Amino acid sequence: MTALTTGPLADCHLHFEGSIPVDFLRKLAGRSGHRFGQTGSFEAARAAVKDSAGFLQLYGEVARLFRGPEDYAEAARAIARSLAADGVGYFEIYVSPEIMTRFQLDAAACVSAIAAAFETLRLSIRSLIGSRAKASQCAPTLCRIPSPSAPSTSA
Repeated sequence: MTALTTGPLADCHLHFEGSIPVDFLRKLAGRSGHRFGQTGSFEAARAAVKDSAGFLQLYGEVARLFRGPEDYAEAARAIARSLAADGVGYFEIYVSPEIMTRFQLDAAACVSAIAAAFETLRLSIRSLIGSRAKASQCAPTLCRIPSPSAPSTSA
Protein backbone atom coordinates (compact mmCIF):
# COMPACT_ATOMS: atom_id res chain seq x y z
CA MET A 1 0.00 0.00 0.00
CA THR A 2 1.33 3.44 -0.93
CA ALA A 3 1.10 6.32 1.53
CA LEU A 4 -0.56 9.50 0.34
CA THR A 5 2.24 12.02 0.39
CA THR A 6 1.29 14.57 -2.24
CA GLY A 7 -1.46 17.12 -2.40
CA PRO A 8 -3.38 18.85 0.36
CA LEU A 9 -4.82 17.08 3.38
CA ALA A 10 -8.53 16.95 4.20
CA ASP A 11 -10.16 17.18 7.62
CA CYS A 12 -13.75 16.09 7.27
CA HIS A 13 -15.17 16.35 10.77
CA LEU A 14 -14.31 19.38 12.85
CA HIS A 15 -16.36 21.25 15.42
CA PHE A 16 -15.85 25.00 15.42
CA GLU A 17 -15.18 25.58 19.12
CA GLY A 18 -13.01 22.46 19.29
CA SER A 19 -10.85 23.59 16.36
CA ILE A 20 -9.67 26.88 17.80
CA PRO A 21 -5.87 27.11 17.86
CA VAL A 22 -4.56 27.31 21.42
CA ASP A 23 -2.79 30.63 20.80
CA PHE A 24 -6.07 32.22 19.69
CA LEU A 25 -7.95 30.61 22.59
CA ARG A 26 -5.41 32.15 24.96
CA LYS A 27 -5.97 35.56 23.35
CA LEU A 28 -9.76 35.23 23.51
CA ALA A 29 -9.64 34.13 27.16
CA GLY A 30 -7.25 36.93 28.06
CA ARG A 31 -9.82 39.53 26.96
CA SER A 32 -12.14 38.50 29.77
CA GLY A 33 -9.53 37.60 32.35
CA HIS A 34 -10.37 33.90 32.08
CA ARG A 35 -7.80 31.42 33.36
CA PHE A 36 -7.23 30.04 29.83
CA GLY A 37 -5.51 33.32 29.07
CA GLN A 38 -2.52 32.04 31.04
CA THR A 39 0.02 29.93 29.16
CA GLY A 40 -0.50 26.24 29.86
CA SER A 41 -3.86 26.62 31.61
CA PHE A 42 -6.00 25.29 28.75
CA GLU A 43 -3.54 22.52 27.99
CA ALA A 44 -3.67 21.40 31.65
CA ALA A 45 -7.47 21.49 31.66
CA ARG A 46 -7.59 19.47 28.43
CA ALA A 47 -5.15 16.89 29.82
CA ALA A 48 -7.32 16.55 32.94
CA VAL A 49 -10.40 15.49 30.97
CA LYS A 50 -11.09 11.84 31.80
CA ASP A 51 -14.65 11.26 30.59
CA SER A 52 -17.47 12.67 28.49
CA ALA A 53 -18.75 14.84 31.34
CA GLY A 54 -15.33 16.44 31.69
CA PHE A 55 -15.15 16.96 27.94
CA LEU A 56 -18.54 18.69 27.87
CA GLN A 57 -17.56 20.87 30.81
CA LEU A 58 -14.39 21.97 29.00
CA TYR A 59 -16.33 22.55 25.77
CA GLY A 60 -18.81 24.76 27.63
CA GLU A 61 -15.99 26.71 29.23
CA VAL A 62 -14.49 27.42 25.81
CA ALA A 63 -17.87 28.31 24.26
CA ARG A 64 -18.53 30.86 27.03
CA LEU A 65 -15.45 32.84 25.98
CA PHE A 66 -17.19 34.15 22.85
CA ARG A 67 -18.78 37.58 23.33
CA GLY A 68 -20.20 38.21 19.86
CA PRO A 69 -19.92 37.85 16.09
CA GLU A 70 -16.50 39.57 15.99
CA ASP A 71 -15.02 36.86 18.23
CA TYR A 72 -16.45 34.15 15.96
CA ALA A 73 -15.08 35.86 12.85
CA GLU A 74 -11.63 36.19 14.37
CA ALA A 75 -11.72 32.54 15.48
CA ALA A 76 -12.78 31.43 11.97
CA ARG A 77 -9.76 33.20 10.46
CA ALA A 78 -7.46 31.66 13.08
CA ILE A 79 -8.87 28.17 12.44
CA ALA A 80 -8.50 28.44 8.66
CA ARG A 81 -4.95 29.79 8.89
CA SER A 82 -3.95 27.06 11.34
CA LEU A 83 -5.39 24.32 9.14
CA ALA A 84 -3.69 25.76 6.05
CA ALA A 85 -0.37 25.92 7.91
CA ASP A 86 -0.80 22.22 8.70
CA GLY A 87 -1.26 21.42 5.00
CA VAL A 88 -5.04 21.07 5.04
CA GLY A 89 -6.60 22.01 1.71
CA TYR A 90 -10.17 20.98 2.46
CA PHE A 91 -12.15 20.92 5.68
CA GLU A 92 -15.67 20.44 6.94
CA ILE A 93 -16.48 22.30 10.12
CA TYR A 94 -19.69 22.09 12.11
CA VAL A 95 -21.14 25.21 13.65
CA SER A 96 -23.83 24.89 16.33
CA PRO A 97 -26.11 27.94 16.54
CA GLU A 98 -27.75 26.39 19.60
CA ILE A 99 -24.55 27.01 21.57
CA MET A 100 -24.54 30.68 20.55
CA THR A 101 -28.19 31.06 21.52
CA ARG A 102 -27.59 29.33 24.86
CA PHE A 103 -25.10 32.08 25.73
CA GLN A 104 -27.50 34.86 24.62
CA LEU A 105 -25.66 35.62 21.38
CA ASP A 106 -27.35 36.38 18.06
CA ALA A 107 -26.75 33.06 16.30
CA ALA A 108 -27.57 34.41 12.83
CA ALA A 109 -25.08 37.25 13.25
CA CYS A 110 -22.39 34.90 14.58
CA VAL A 111 -22.88 32.43 11.73
CA SER A 112 -22.82 35.26 9.19
CA ALA A 113 -19.57 36.49 10.72
CA ILE A 114 -18.02 33.03 10.38
CA ALA A 115 -19.09 32.78 6.74
CA ALA A 116 -17.79 36.28 5.96
CA ALA A 117 -14.46 35.49 7.63
CA PHE A 118 -14.02 32.35 5.54
CA GLU A 119 -14.98 34.27 2.40
CA THR A 120 -12.40 37.02 3.06
CA LEU A 121 -9.76 34.28 3.19
CA ARG A 122 -10.91 33.17 -0.26
CA LEU A 123 -12.37 29.91 0.99
CA SER A 124 -15.00 28.28 -1.15
CA ILE A 125 -18.06 27.62 1.02
CA ARG A 126 -20.81 25.28 -0.12
CA SER A 127 -22.96 24.83 2.97
CA LEU A 128 -23.22 26.33 6.41
CA ILE A 129 -24.76 25.65 9.79
CA GLY A 130 -25.21 22.56 11.82
CA SER A 131 -27.80 21.73 14.38
CA ARG A 132 -26.64 20.06 17.57
CA ALA A 133 -30.23 19.20 18.46
CA LYS A 134 -30.88 16.98 15.43
CA ALA A 135 -27.92 15.27 13.84
CA SER A 136 -29.97 14.58 10.71
CA GLN A 137 -30.23 18.36 10.17
CA CYS A 138 -26.52 18.94 10.74
CA ALA A 139 -24.83 20.38 7.68
CA PRO A 140 -21.12 21.10 7.69
CA THR A 141 -19.42 24.15 6.36
CA LEU A 142 -17.45 22.76 3.45
CA CYS A 143 -14.31 24.76 2.73
CA ARG A 144 -11.56 24.45 0.18
CA ILE A 145 -8.39 26.38 0.84
CA PRO A 146 -7.12 27.52 -2.57
CA SER A 147 -3.51 27.24 -3.57
CA PRO A 148 -1.81 30.65 -3.79
CA SER A 149 -1.95 30.60 -7.61
CA ALA A 150 -5.51 29.31 -7.99
CA PRO A 151 -8.49 31.68 -8.08
CA SER A 152 -11.25 31.10 -5.54
CA THR A 153 -14.56 29.65 -6.65
CA SER A 154 -17.83 29.28 -4.79
CA ALA A 155 -20.16 26.39 -5.39
